[in-house]
Amino acid sequence: MGFTVIYSLHGAFTPMAHHHLWLFILYGPASRLVMASCLLAAVLAWGRPADPADKRRHQAYWWSWFGIFLAIDLAVGLVAESPFAGNPLVRLSLEVLA
Repeated sequence: MGFTVIYSLHGAFTPMAHHHLWLFILYGPASRLVMASCLLAAVLAWGRPADPADKRRHQAYWWSWFGIFLAIDLAVGLVAESPFAGNPLVRLSLEVLA
């Protein structure tokens, strides 16, 4: 879910890449970083019992994760519109972490 929520904005900003290049460029590595983080969390949880069914079915559980991923979307958008968006360390740090 996290990769899709974040990467969808990368696709949405594709037609506007010539006007807002950093919006287009930064959402790709940010989505890959979220995907890698979720994979790491899954590997670390390997072998543990699953969360209780009532927790997994509770809407607040899913909406809280959705809110976290939307906050990441907002943070990437703010960075992309900031003066230091073109700094190579911004994109390279996302790529290296992912």
